[in-house]
Amino acid sequence: MKNKKKVLSLILSSLFALSICTPSVFAKDSNVSKEESVYVISDADGNVNKEIVSVTLKGGKKGEKIEDKTNLNDIENLKGNETFDKKFSEVVWNSQGKDITYQGTSNKKLPVNIKMTYYLNGEKISAKDIAHKSGKIKIRIDYDNVTFENNAFMAVSGMILDSNKISNIKVTNGKSVDEGENTIVMCYAFPGLDESISVRGFDIPSYAEITFDAKDFTMDGTMSYVTNEVYKDINLDDVDSIMDLTNSLNKLSSSSKELVNGSKSLNEGINLLIDKSGTLTTGIDKLNSGAKQLAKGSEQLKVSANDLKDGASLLSDNIGKLSSGIEATKNGSTKLKDGINTAGNSLSETISYNEQVLSGLNTTIEQLEKSQPDSPLLANLKTMQSTLSQTINAQKQIQYSLTSNEEGTILNGASSVESGLDTLYLSSNRLKTEGSDQIVLGVDQFINQGINPLIQGSKDLDSGLTTLKQGSDKLIEGISSLEKGSKELEEGMDTFDKEGIEKLVSTLGSLDSLKGRIHSVVDNANSYDNFSGLSDGMNGSVKFIYKTEAIK
Repeated sequence: MKNKKKVLSLILSSLFALSICTPSVFAKDSNVSKEESVYVISDADGNVNKEIVSVTLKGGKKGEKIEDKTNLNDIENLKGNETFDKKFSEVVWNSQGKDITYQGTSNKKLPVNIKMTYYLNGEKISAKDIAHKSGKIKIRIDYDNVTFENNAFMAVSGMILDSNKISNIKVTNGKSVDEGENTIVMCYAFPGLDESISVRGFDIPSYAEITFDAKDFTMDGTMSYVTNEVYKDINLDDVDSIMDLTNSLNKLSSSSKELVNGSKSLNEGINLLIDKSGTLTTGIDKLNSGAKQLAKGSEQLKVSANDLKDGASLLSDNIGKLSSGIEATKNGSTKLKDGINTAGNSLSETISYNEQVLSGLNTTIEQLEKSQPDSPLLANLKTMQSTLSQTINAQKQIQYSLTSNEEGTILNGASSVESGLDTLYLSSNRLKTEGSDQIVLGVDQFINQGINPLIQGSKDLDSGLTTLKQGSDKLIEGISSLEKGSKELEEGMDTFDKEGIEKLVSTLGSLDSLKGRIHSVVDNANSYDNFSGLSDGMNGSVKFIYKTEAIK
């Protein structure tokens, strides 16, 4: 138990490394900011028993009266001796120039409900009845976003299980790590994000499941951390390509990486939670990075891009050869047209000669009919007359087809072929200069401006993660058992960023449409900045910590 508490303290310290980061809020008029930590005490099924809210007012000047809008009850000053007056839904504090930290209770509806469901050998069972049972156990954690606008949140949940009592553990939407006596489980979800993005066929996790074989099952409860801060720093103003959009969405993962900054002492809010609800015996594993996998993947991407460039270059060369062939064919068609014109002119001369012969033959027949009507030569001459007349008519038809540019003639066909080859020649040149050549230039830019910086960035990230491992001997001693789990969890986050976002972009198809939906997520995150109330002009931020009771 002593070792479990030590591990739990380190997990909680890592958890609050994220919560103490400077909140992202819209700039407002007041110099006073309000930070809220909402502690939710629930039974093992997730039914809420109590809500304790810790509030810190920062930036007040000495002698100033701070008007703080709040719906809390049982308000008490935790740190100083500042006095206050309660007026309906407002508390007026007499500032002494220091931060004011107070607590109160609330019964307000939470933005995210966390439900715990238990199964034993495939049958649903209550938390009370599952204690000390043996068999195949499944724990399902559902994160139900009940905000009207579906404000997106990130949720991280953790639990510690006795390694001597469980085996064959599997986690959906999370990771587990066996550190000896204890198995630490970390789960993640994004309640409300799937509804906000609204992409058919693409599911962003809003639940987690843990299955394992158990003997005499007990559990010290769970701890969950829910925040919308990870969405507030996403900036889409300069996004002008799918790659840039993917980098912006990766801030969902990089914001979570702040958990690896190291373990810190539990703040007074956690101490308050322990005082009010009992010893907290579970927590959250740290998130870490899969930078080496990212570097390997980016190198492979560069190889594929170079293959694409080589293929485009080969295509460009072949198009050039095709263009040369078309040009040669076009020159041949021009010569064909010239030959047709020459043949037409020659045929015209032949027709003229044949008509002269026919005219002389006609004269001879007329004279012979008058002088020798019974001459046997007359029949032969008439046969020659008919044959020559038919020949001249056929020659005229051929001449028309050779010299007329009307549709259906030989000359018209040759002209159409010549015109078509001209068009094909110009199109093939454009296909090369505006198509394949541009693909080669585009791939070069993609490699130089996209892939190479990505490779360098992944190497810098790997170097930075090495630095994060440094710290005091006491911190290293506590975190060493969690290091593997945090790396595996970060790999899951990295997979979600790369595969999930790529699928999202591919499914949506439109960059502008995706940007608009992500803008809505960011705007909603910035607008949800308080739980108990916020005075006009005051900056606010809020986070939620859920604790379920133990199963014993």
